[in-house]
Amino acid sequence: MSAIERIPFFAFGLPKSGTTWLQMLLDAHPAVSCPSEHQLSFLLEALPKLMNDYNLVLREIDRRTAQQGIATLGQPDLMSVTHALIEACIESGARRKNARFAGIKDNTVATHFGLFRELFPAANYLCIVRDPRDATISSWHHNLRVEPGFGERAVDFADWAAQTWQRWTDTYKSVLAATGDRDEAAGILILRYEDLIGAQRESTLQRAFRRIGLALDPADAASLFERTDAVRLRAGPGAGFYRSARAEGWRDAPERPQIPSPPRAAQALLERFRYPAT
Repeated sequence: MSAIERIPFFAFGLPKSGTTWLQMLLDAHPAVSCPSEHQLSFLLEALPKLMNDYNLVLREIDRRTAQQGIATLGQPDLMSVTHALIEACIESGARRKNARFAGIKDNTVATHFGLFRELFPAANYLCIVRDPRDATISSWHHNLRVEPGFGERAVDFADWAAQTWQRWTDTYKSVLAATGDRDEAAGILILRYEDLIGAQRESTLQRAFRRIGLALDPADAASLFERTDAVRLRAGPGAGFYRSARAEGWRDAPERPQIPSPPRAAQALLERFRYPAT
């Protein structure tokens, strides 16, 4: 089965919001391909320059030869090539396990949601949201751990938190606009990280699998959690990536006094996603 014959899906959210765990849960199912994170931002940044450089080469060759004029590559061609390359990424993952359901987890979708909806209007989208204060603390410590010199280059924590508030607000306002302010709309499902770790986690995961077209019974859901928890919560390769899996861990974090109060633009979203304002 080729990618063209599948309805692809995209899993995304802001960094440190549970996106990798959601990807692992999906990919743990034998019929689903959702490999580790792609870097589609690389393609989105490189392709326009590549096509522009190609047009420049065509113009120079035409200048040196018969000067007949050239047919340059334009925006429709850029969209077509971008679609084809992303589709190739989906298909390459599906070939790993001959999967019937195939998708990509990439947080680039969060920052370019409108573009992806234009490129893949029939796709299914799984968006995960987490309390931005927990995401702020988690991302701060993650960057300190994996990026040499981050502490020297970065702004202080309070500024980092303010930037996260803005990214969180902009991202989820964009997604909600596409859903008509519903948790589930045509092709789009918004999941709360806190529900995925709470008492209703099996039913929450079942909703995610239904969105991509696959029925999942409670026993299968429990099995997927067991398999991914072994990676998330125990020692092993990549285990350090998951610093804390708790909800509302920000309340007793040392950084709490430095977290700014929610900006006005974020307050309605906090209420919408059932997060406390204080």
